[in-house]
Amino acid sequence: MKLKIILYLFLIPLNLVAQPGDHGASLRRFAELTEKLKTDANNYELIWQRITVSRFHDRHFDMYTKSGSHLDRRHSFFKNFNELLDDLNKLIDNSVVNKNYNIAKLKLLRGRVYYFLGETDKALEDYLAALNTPFKSSRVNDKILISIAAYYYNLEENLTQENAKQALIHINRAANRTTPFAYERERKELLRFLGREQQLRAFYQELILAEYNRKRFVHNTRTTSYIFNKNNAYFGTLSRINDLAKFYNEIQNYERSRYITERLIRYLPPDDNGQPYKTFPREELRRIAAEEYSKRFRNLHRKNEYQELSWDYQDLSDFVESITRLARFQGRR
Repeated sequence: MKLKIILYLFLIPLNLVAQPGDHGASLRRFAELTEKLKTDANNYELIWQRITVSRFHDRHFDMYTKSGSHLDRRHSFFKNFNELLDDLNKLIDNSVVNKNYNIAKLKLLRGRVYYFLGETDKALEDYLAALNTPFKSSRVNDKILISIAAYYYNLEENLTQENAKQALIHINRAANRTTPFAYERERKELLRFLGREQQLRAFYQELILAEYNRKRFVHNTRTTSYIFNKNNAYFGTLSRINDLAKFYNEIQNYERSRYITERLIRYLPPDDNGQPYKTFPREELRRIAAEEYSKRFRNLHRKNEYQELSWDYQDLSDFVESITRLARFQGRR
């Protein structure tokens, strides 16, 4: 196991070093496809390959992506957005589809080109058309929803209530298909902006329960990965509960925030001096988790014994139940 960890850590920088070579190969392939298209301009497969090689379809895009941005040269070898737009128009106008793409994906990409060109109305038109197109993958569907959320979130210089509502609707539609942790940052921000404290409390409750359930279903596989996953989920649950305490502090419900924090302390191992914590160490939780995992790993590795993997942290079930029940109250203090 130790050898595997060392090899893994060693391979990380090698992969990073390899990326420039991949970039060069992609650039050469893009130039090759461009030359072929000069004599075979209507070869739709070559057109799609060139879009794929340019990697515009893999460009990072989230709710915070603003329109009017320049073409990112790290993700696209096109000289400008108009060249890319011409390729997409040719595929869409001729209703070209194959196993790798369909009209929904093509209109999503074209909508994003319009978005980056600052033509946001055309972008939204393409997004909505893509959303109403059948036979699209769930991944493409989520990308469309995020693109629409970005449209509303960035539509005005200052976010308005109505635009925030629309952004949240589409973020929630994408999140509902995945895990409770999906688009967490965006959902929290929009709920705060809209002043929906009850929904925000319910969301914190959902995150706590999801993190706790991860801990419950970590199976004893008699390996160090079991220790890591159990340790990670245990402290992850505490961290989620701490987030709820911070939320109560933000809305000036100091009594509840203090109540949660005081109870959190009981579920931490002793500090470096063997003493119980007096306050919950918000910023140190990751360090504590890493140290606890390291202690357990070293102990088992020294014994070379994985048959008995004990877990002596306190059971969190009653604590989680009481905290999530507290979060259900309608703003009572």
